[in-house]
Amino acid sequence: MKNPGKFIGFILNVAEEIDVGRYGKLTGNRYNGLKYHKIPLVDGDPIPAKKMLEAIELIQRHIVAGKVLVACHYGLGRSTSIVIGYLCAAGMGYGEALNLVSSKRPGTDPMPDLKETIRKTLALYRRYRDAHSNDVGLEYGFRSGSTR
Repeated sequence: MKNPGKFIGFILNVAEEIDVGRYGKLTGNRYNGLKYHKIPLVDGDPIPAKKMLEAIELIQRHIVAGKVLVACHYGLGRSTSIVIGYLCAAGMGYGEALNLVSSKRPGTDPMPDLKETIRKTLALYRRYRDAHSNDVGLEYGFRSGSTR
């Protein structure tokens, strides 16, 4: 893609081993001028609930301004797992989210225990939301039954 900024507003890198500074200009939280964040996940390991929640919140925050690119090394495991988690948090059932992502990204291979990670993530979010119910920024609308 010659000008990804034209199509993408935010890049979320979830590959521990990928250092984007090798491929372009990384300045603070921007990569080649685009908003950028890295959540280092190890390929083949279950995703910790706190990191899944961080990823979901970042996607939620940035998707209102444009498309979000979630990337890992091959684009089959970590990145697709994060997108499935985001869709479940937005109210989609696990099977429905998995089918949708698989239809858009052939070869999707979710991380181990992904369904359990999503369940823990949503529970963590609910605890945080309940403890901070008067705080601004908790309007994400994650649904408790989204891992069906």
